[in-house]
Amino acid sequence: MPKTKPEAGGAADTTPATKQAVYDTAVRLFARNGFAATGMRELSREAGVNLATVNYFYGSKKGLLKAIIEDYFQDIFAVLTENLAGGDPPDVKLRRNIAAVARYFATHTDKLIIALTELPHDDPDITEFKAERFRRISGLLQSGLGDAAAHVPVSVIGPAMVGLAASRFLFLPVLQKALPPGSRGLGGEDYPEMIAELFINGFNGLLAAHPGGKND
Repeated sequence: MPKTKPEAGGAADTTPATKQAVYDTAVRLFARNGFAATGMRELSREAGVNLATVNYFYGSKKGLLKAIIEDYFQDIFAVLTENLAGGDPPDVKLRRNIAAVARYFATHTDKLIIALTELPHDDPDITEFKAERFRRISGLLQSGLGDAAAHVPVSVIGPAMVGLAASRFLFLPVLQKALPPGSRGLGGEDYPEMIAELFINGFNGLLAAHPGGKND
């Protein structure tokens, strides 16, 4: 809920709670309205602060976008680091990772939408910002998967894994309208394991792992 309407000018409110309020508001508005369609005045009004406060913490709207993208990539890096550890075979590691990534997306869907869809292709700064972070993740996947990465390049594995895990959350508003309430899969409880099975063993593997499931 927005705070009381702030004064247009005045000194910045520099408390950590206010910084979090600005950040949370930006995540919500960027995910719902899009980065380009969200104005700084709208953002400051919804956060209950003045423009000076937003600029104090993030410098600009693009600075806010970078902060959100940075958090997303740091989170994904942490998820992958944890689930690539150990001496398990590559397929076991990948299964574990895609299920963990899907669980992360379920609780951070707005960040996912922003990170995947807010890519101003006419802004090389944002493009390079994302590219540098993908290079870090690419290196992590290469080291974690070992020889398997030489046969199936991370340029294929990485986007395929994220895209497959993310697809449900990007389409969920449409699915909720299109499918009857209670349709299998809408709740998402078994989604991480199902999508991991689909990624590793394909459609036939998913059928074998879930025999007799209702096809909604």
